[in-house]
Amino acid sequence: MDNTKSANTASVPQEPNLVMEQMQSAFHAMIEPLPVDCDASVAVSHNGMALARASSRRPRSVPGAHAVVATVVVTGEDPEIGITSPDPASPNLAEARPVDEEANLPEAEVYDPSRRRDSRKENLMFTCKVMALGILVLLAITVPTVLLRRTHDSTEYKDASSTDTTTTTNTNMDPTQPSVVDQILSLLPVESVKAIDPANSGSTTAQSKAFKWLLGDPSLGTYSNKRIIQRFALATFYHSTEGPRWFRNDNWLNYSSHECNWYMSHDLAGNEQNACCRQRRYTCGENLTIHNPQGLYEKIYLRNNNVNGELPPELFLLTSMDALVLSECPELRGSLASTIGNMENLRFVDLRKNKLLSGSIPTEVGLLTNLVQINIIYTRVTGSIPSELGLLSSNLTKIFIDSNMMSGAIPSEIGRLTNLQYLQLFGQSLKGEVPTEFGMLTSLTRLALSDNRLTGPLPSLGALSDLTDLHLDGNSFTGTISSSVGLMFGLKSFVLGDNLITGTLASEIGLLFNLQILSVEKNNIGGSIPQELSLLANNGSLVSLSVAGNVNLLGTIPQAMCSMGTNSTTCPQIEWRVISGGCGLTFDCTNLLCGCSCPVCSWPNGQ
Repeated sequence: MDNTKSANTASVPQEPNLVMEQMQSAFHAMIEPLPVDCDASVAVSHNGMALARASSRRPRSVPGAHAVVATVVVTGEDPEIGITSPDPASPNLAEARPVDEEANLPEAEVYDPSRRRDSRKENLMFTCKVMALGILVLLAITVPTVLLRRTHDSTEYKDASSTDTTTTTNTNMDPTQPSVVDQILSLLPVESVKAIDPANSGSTTAQSKAFKWLLGDPSLGTYSNKRIIQRFALATFYHSTEGPRWFRNDNWLNYSSHECNWYMSHDLAGNEQNACCRQRRYTCGENLTIHNPQGLYEKIYLRNNNVNGELPPELFLLTSMDALVLSECPELRGSLASTIGNMENLRFVDLRKNKLLSGSIPTEVGLLTNLVQINIIYTRVTGSIPSELGLLSSNLTKIFIDSNMMSGAIPSEIGRLTNLQYLQLFGQSLKGEVPTEFGMLTSLTRLALSDNRLTGPLPSLGALSDLTDLHLDGNSFTGTISSSVGLMFGLKSFVLGDNLITGTLASEIGLLFNLQILSVEKNNIGGSIPQELSLLANNGSLVSLSVAGNVNLLGTIPQAMCSMGTNSTTCPQIEWRVISGGCGLTFDCTNLLCGCSCPVCSWPNGQ
């Protein structure tokens, strides 16, 4: 509050000191009635000229509010009365007005510090009450929600009757009601609904059979939407692949059995598999309830179980899948649907030895960012190798896509798979050159590109020191064997047969002290067999050497190589493909090349 009072302009006497004294006295008298924290001022003029002003403030901090601090400041000058100022500028002062002595002016109050403390205490108590009320409201909302979720997680898988909190509960679902039928149909893809053909009660498609089975489930009203889709997809798969003819179909489509308990095959190691467990040797008990409380499918493992018929696209509605194993099902038909890209958790795909499986590998496999291994072997799959595989550099370590009917060039994007350890693409119709980017696959241990239509020079792979198996035979590679081959210290099998390679055998091959198999048969290699190879034969590592079909080879084969591989116990076995010639030495006895059991040969330059 700033209350300013102005006094009448004073009549100034002739003595300057007396002027100041009278000004101060009059000023004190003027501001005495004012309340605390108020300002007052007075101006003095003579002959119409502003000469001085005085101001005062009654401080709040003085008990009783009776003290007055007054100051007089010279603001002008008048020679007649002897008042001078260092600043001759006259301020713009307000005109003084008379003050009624009997005016009802507010009186100063005595300052009480306890009133301020009480006010602050009241404000603090109010704030605390508001905060406490907010905390109680928050607890009232969150505690029941947490308790409900814990109860749900601990009971759904056991009784197969509850639903996950992220989906709609179908508690009052009555399968006889048209609205319920529409509700279920709304959960399914358009193509599935067309195949169901709900308007045709006589439909016999696998989808229609599965839908009718689902509507007959007495527990249908207790399932979450995810489990409704899951059970429909599994039932469609069962009917489409001739489930009644499987070797084993224990509990499949049994209403009283949770689908996680339906039969799954053992793996190659003989471990029992469970559809809802990624870990091996899990059973549907309390541990599984904790591991997968929603009871969602994580794997289909039906290897060598006489799964025939058509692979339905509904199988790829199981988006929680971690592994899809349908290998060794010789009568299984169909193809991989593009919706496989929705299986974002998929890590392992094994479809080998399904000779009727056709179609192409969809580009959507590039969406499977968790994929670790893919096996598509001995099928009728066509098309090209999708370049989108190059997007899976984080986890993909094994690619076995061989012995199919695929064609086209090898995508250079595969060179981005820095974690790749196995790459098998042999036995197809791939063409073009090997991408130079393969030289960056530093984690690679096996590269098998045999029996394709590849051309161009041999790839430069000297930086791949971890490579153990390099199989490039059965193509049309040209050029020579580079000396950089000696840098692949881990190499155990080096197979280059049946190409168009020229030049000589690089002596640096003798640096490969782990080499067991060397095959360069059916090429145009000339010159003599390097003596360095006899060192590998002497130390017992090299047990198989095939140089047959190279008519330009000459000289005498080192004696140490004549008996290599005669001990069958040391002959290495390559389980993933057959190498012609087996163990030992294979060469052509000619007039140019002799030794071992061959007669003495005659070739230019004597001997």
